[in-house]
Amino acid sequence: MQKKIGLSVMLIMMVFVLSGCYSEETVSYKSEEKVLVYSIEKIPETLINSEETVDRENDVICSLFEGLVEMNESGDVIPSLCQGWKVSNDGLEYIFKLREDIKWSNGEKITSFDFIDYFKYILSPDNENYKLDELYTIEGAKDYKNGVCDFENVKIQATDKKTIVITLNTCDEEFLKKLSKPVYRLRDVSEPLNYYKDNYSKIRYTGAYTISNTSASDITLKRNDYYLDDAISMEEIKIKEQQSVEADFASYNLENIDIVSSPPVLSLDKGEMHTAVEYYPSNVIKVLVFNNENNITSDIRFRKGLFDGIFLEILDSYMIKYNLGMWAVNDIAYNDLLNKSLYLTKEYEVNEKPKLKENAKKLLNQLDTRKKVVSLVGKNISENKIISEFIKNIFQDEYDISVEITLLDDNELENYLKEKKFDIYIDDFDLDTYKLSNDYILEELNESLRDDYSIISLYYKNFLWCKSSKIDNLYIDANGNLILKYTKI
Repeated sequence: MQKKIGLSVMLIMMVFVLSGCYSEETVSYKSEEKVLVYSIEKIPETLINSEETVDRENDVICSLFEGLVEMNESGDVIPSLCQGWKVSNDGLEYIFKLREDIKWSNGEKITSFDFIDYFKYILSPDNENYKLDELYTIEGAKDYKNGVCDFENVKIQATDKKTIVITLNTCDEEFLKKLSKPVYRLRDVSEPLNYYKDNYSKIRYTGAYTISNTSASDITLKRNDYYLDDAISMEEIKIKEQQSVEADFASYNLENIDIVSSPPVLSLDKGEMHTAVEYYPSNVIKVLVFNNENNITSDIRFRKGLFDGIFLEILDSYMIKYNLGMWAVNDIAYNDLLNKSLYLTKEYEVNEKPKLKENAKKLLNQLDTRKKVVSLVGKNISENKIISEFIKNIFQDEYDISVEITLLDDNELENYLKEKKFDIYIDDFDLDTYKLSNDYILEELNESLRDDYSIISLYYKNFLWCKSSKIDNLYIDANGNLILKYTKI
């Protein structure tokens, strides 16, 4: 993420609250002056990151632990537990100096040897939580991860209690940004991180907060007495597991919850609630994936016709008009996905719309689409419903093509995709992980996706956040995480 797009933009939003379903009496949380209540989809089961750890779970990790560096809202790398760093002229050696005042939450000093132990763990060939190939630019890291050598051969070294030297085998301009990710935040893996809910008092924390209480559906954080930062304004944070998007948003409107992400925005025309929404750009792109082994979508004229037909029409969609996404319609080359080199830079001129529509009609008129039904499938979420209906209406109104929309829950969708019962699949592609949410579909359609216009991007998604009136600002770092210690009340 780059920087915040807008603050306190007023939106009318529709909430799925059936009369009497969610009342103030059903909510057991009450936001107090110095206590922040934050609702997330799922409370983490472990305090050890894995490939499956999602952003909101990482928000908890970021509150409890810190690393050498972190990223600010603008994407700049700034010191965290280190006071600074030096890079050699050839860009291969990084020297980090730790701060003098950093301590574990039990008062013990944090040393460079603690970091060495942690890097040894996360790069271990026995650690299957993360692939971590992004650290293979560190000399010896790949061989150690593959079990070829011992950790002593990895050039991550402590020269004294306050100095860490990391040597790379090739220049890596993104190296510091990589180290800012939640997975590299320091923790002691000999402690019961995997069983923290019953053992939180046995864990030493390195971040601004520690865990003071847990239950099946929430955890309570309190300020870390040994974390020195006078700017922290919240003494206590209650992180609760979401009942449902609708129930939690209703609770937010009753001021029982202070922060809600991804509120149920459905319709501006029929909205019943008013609230302040903040928008933050993401590295997640909404994409269409074509099943080129199936039906009409195997014909490039259809795929190209669809591309021309929606290229500029998307600008008039609900998602773009109301800042829920940023226009990014493009043909994505499959090889770019494999090589992690995707850049969406295509320019557009609005006055080109008539020409594009004419091109689309020429291509689609070459096909017999009158008796064809195009199957568009995706996950059953309101965003997919909105954009699918938008595409369907364009197809039917402009090009006389029937579209059948099928939105399913995760398990049903997985089976549907495995059986390839679709023509077009709508999903989110994450540029940080280079994965779809159902990533195996790329492998299933590997060969056919090498054709042109097999994957089309639509827009960058924006993260939406609602905050209560007592919060001055939210702080979302460039990794997409809510950093609670910087959130002001």
